[in-house]
Amino acid sequence: MKLQRLLGAVCAALLLVAPLRAAEQSSYVTPTAGPMSMATFTATYLNPALRALAACHNGSSAPANGPSSAPMAYQVWCDTTTNPAIVKRYDGASWVAIGALDTVSHAWTPYLTGGTSGGLPYFSSTGVMASSALLAQNGFVVGGGAGAAPASIAACTADQIAFGRTGSAPLCRTVTGDISFATGVSAVGASKVTSAMLNADVFSTAHSWSGQQTLVAPILGTPASGTLTNATGLPIATGVSGLGTGVAAALAVNTGSAGAPVLFNGALGAPSSGTLTNATGLPVASGVSGLGTGVATFLATPSSANLRAALTDEVGTGAAYFIGGALGTPASGTATNLTGLPISSGLTGAGTGVLTALGTNVGSAGSVIVNGGALGTPSSGTLTSATGLPLSTGVTGTLPLSNGGTGQTTAAAARASSGLNVESFTGHGDSIYTILATDRTVGTNAAFTASRTWTLPAASVVNPGQDLVVADFQGTVTGTNTLVIQRAGSDTVNGGSAVTISVANGAYLFKSDGVSKWTAQSMGAASGGGVSSVTCFGVAITSSGTCATAATKSDQQTGTSTTAIVTPSQQQSHDSALKASAVITQSAGTYTLVAAPVSYGVASISKSSTGIVVVTLSTAMASANYKVLCMATQTTPVTVQEAGGNRTTTTFEIRIQSVGATPAATDSGFSCDVSGRQ
Repeated sequence: MKLQRLLGAVCAALLLVAPLRAAEQSSYVTPTAGPMSMATFTATYLNPALRALAACHNGSSAPANGPSSAPMAYQVWCDTTTNPAIVKRYDGASWVAIGALDTVSHAWTPYLTGGTSGGLPYFSSTGVMASSALLAQNGFVVGGGAGAAPASIAACTADQIAFGRTGSAPLCRTVTGDISFATGVSAVGASKVTSAMLNADVFSTAHSWSGQQTLVAPILGTPASGTLTNATGLPIATGVSGLGTGVAAALAVNTGSAGAPVLFNGALGAPSSGTLTNATGLPVASGVSGLGTGVATFLATPSSANLRAALTDEVGTGAAYFIGGALGTPASGTATNLTGLPISSGLTGAGTGVLTALGTNVGSAGSVIVNGGALGTPSSGTLTSATGLPLSTGVTGTLPLSNGGTGQTTAAAARASSGLNVESFTGHGDSIYTILATDRTVGTNAAFTASRTWTLPAASVVNPGQDLVVADFQGTVTGTNTLVIQRAGSDTVNGGSAVTISVANGAYLFKSDGVSKWTAQSMGAASGGGVSSVTCFGVAITSSGTCATAATKSDQQTGTSTTAIVTPSQQQSHDSALKASAVITQSAGTYTLVAAPVSYGVASISKSSTGIVVVTLSTAMASANYKVLCMATQTTPVTVQEAGGNRTTTTFEIRIQSVGATPAATDSGFSCDVSGRQ
C-alpha cells in the first residue's frame, strides 16, 4: 500500500513539474542485437523508454509498451483523457485507479479502492485504510473499536431523545412526564408552574396557564391589548389617550359652567364664535346685531318705502321695479342684457339705409353680407386679398404664361410651341442648321446631297433633363450623306464632340445636364452607333437568336455541351463535383455537425455506439455506387473507415478505431466528402 502511494505521488509530482505534451508511451523493451550506434540506440530506444517511465506512460489510451506489446503487472499509467488525469496501476488483468491529478488547480486526490458511497474511511490497521458500509441518513455514527468499521444507528424520530449506553449503541426514546438530570436545571412536565418561574419571569416573560389565576395588586405595565369592560377608577386626565386638545379638561368641568361641554337643550352661554347655518328661531329684533339703520324695520315690514329708508344711495322715488313693469324714461342705463328693441324705432344715429339693411333677411337683395354668406352679384369689388376663387367657375378668359397659365384654350395648343412648348416639330433640309433652345423635335424634310452638320444649342441654355430629338424623317440619310449632330462650343456629347446618323430613318434622343454635357441615345432604324451583330460562342447573330441556354442536370451528367451555361442550381450535377461535405466534431463522446457553409448536403448525423456514426445525405444518390472519402480531424491518432456493406443511397456508416497493437472503437472528430451521381 505504501509503495503504491509512493509511486502514485512520484507520477503526480512528475506531471505537475512537466508541461503538458503528447503521450509518452514508447516501448521500454530495448533491442538485444545490433549492430547500431550508441547515438541511434539512445535516441531511438533508450531515451523514449526513459521518458515513458519518467512520465508514468501518460496518454489517453492504456499503454501496451512492455514485453510482447503488453503492460507489465504493477506498471503505472497516467490516463490523460480528461482533467483531472487519473493515475492507474496494472494488476495483471486490469488498470486500478489509485488517484487523480488536477493539472489546473495542482491538486492530488488519492483514491480508496473498494470504497462505499456514503461510507466512512477508517484505518483497519496501522497505515491501512478501508471504508465502512453505507451510513444511515441523519443517523448517529458509532465507533467500532480498533480495526473495526464504524457503523450507524437510525435517526431518531421527531421530538425523541437519544440515550447513551456503555454496553451497546444509543437508544432513541419519546419522553413524557417529569425528568431530572444529575446536575443542572430540572425540567418539569406539562401544566406545571413553579414559584421560582413566577418570581423570575411573570412580569418579564409571556406565560400561558390553564385555569383562573388571581394576582393581588399587580402592576400591568404596558399591555399589548386588553378589555376594560368591568374596570373602574380610570382617571380622565391621565388614563385616556387620543383626545383632542382641551377635551380632557372640558370633561372634568361640571356641565353648565364655563368651559364645560354643552348638552342637548342646555344653555350655550356666550360662545366666542359659532355658525348658525342650520339654526332656527332666532328673533330678528333682538337676536341679530350690527344691522344698518332701518334694515330691521324692512326685514319685519318689507315695503318699497321701508326699502328706500334702509338704503343710503337710492335714486328716484316711487315703488320698487320688477320684471315686466314699465321703466318709464330712465335718465341713463346700460342695455347690455336687454332684448326686444325694435330696429326701426329703437335705434338712433345710424347712416342712411343702414337700419333698412339690418331689417332685411340675410341672403336677400339689400341685406347685410355675413362671413361665409353669399355675395350675390356685386356691382363692383376688389378681390386683391380674397382666396378660394374656383378656376372652373370663378374666372373667365385665358390665363397667360406670365400668370402661370398656358395662354391657350386647348390641351394640344397648350403643349405646342405657342403654349408651353412641350411638343413641337422643326423641319430642315439639305444644309447646315443651328438647333434652337426652343426646338423640341428637329427632323429632315429634304434629301441630303452631301454630309450635313447640325449644331446643338449650348447645354447651359436649356433646362436640365430636357428632351431633344433629332431624326431623319425624310429617310434619305446614307453612309455618305450623313447627318452629324455636333456640340456647341466646348460642350460634350456622350463624352465626345458629336454623334452621327448614317442610315435612313435613324434618330437620337438628347438630354442636357443644364451645364455643359449632352447625352445621346440612338433611336430609329439602325441609327449610328448601334450594334450590327453579336458573336456568341463563335456564331454571329445579326438580327435575333439565342446566345446560350442554361445547362440541365442531364447536360451536366453528359458533359458534352459547349454552349450551355452552368447555373448555381446545376453546378453540383456534374460527376466531378462533390455532392456533400461534412465536418463533424466530437467532445466527450458527443458528435456535432458543423453548420453550413462548412458542411453541406448532409441532413443529419447519429451515433450508433462508440466509434460508429451514421451520416444521412440531404439528397439521395442515384445508386449506392458512390465515393466516400473520410479523414480524422483530432490530434489523437485514429483510423476512420467507411463500413461499405452498410451503405444506402442516402446513408453511410463511419467506424473509428484507435491506433496500436490492439485497435479498439473510440470516438474522434472527422470529415467526409461524397462524390458521384445524384
